[in-house]
Amino acid sequence: MSVFVQQHGSFEIITVWTGCSAAVSALENPKDWPKYRSVLNKIVQVIRVMGEVTFKLSSPKANSLARDISCSVTREGRLTSDLALGGPSWLQDRIERDRRS
Repeated sequence: MSVFVQQHGSFEIITVWTGCSAAVSALENPKDWPKYRSVLNKIVQVIRVMGEVTFKLSSPKANSLARDISCSVTREGRLTSDLALGGPSWLQDRIERDRRS
């Protein structure tokens, strides 16, 4: 799962990308997923205070680079990615490898 946040003035637009169609379906239609009602209710409560949140489906391959970036940021205990500064060397290598294939 990858999360992208766009800032528009004081308003944030949050897009959550995942390769799990069941997760998107559950979030879009929580009443159809009674087994997960408790968790889905908590997610819905958080979404209400976050502003505009959308959930989108992506292929696991398309999502792999974003997943690697988010894992790197989380693993290193940072709150933001350093992409604006060119990113870490592993990222540059990965982008070049993906470009060639």
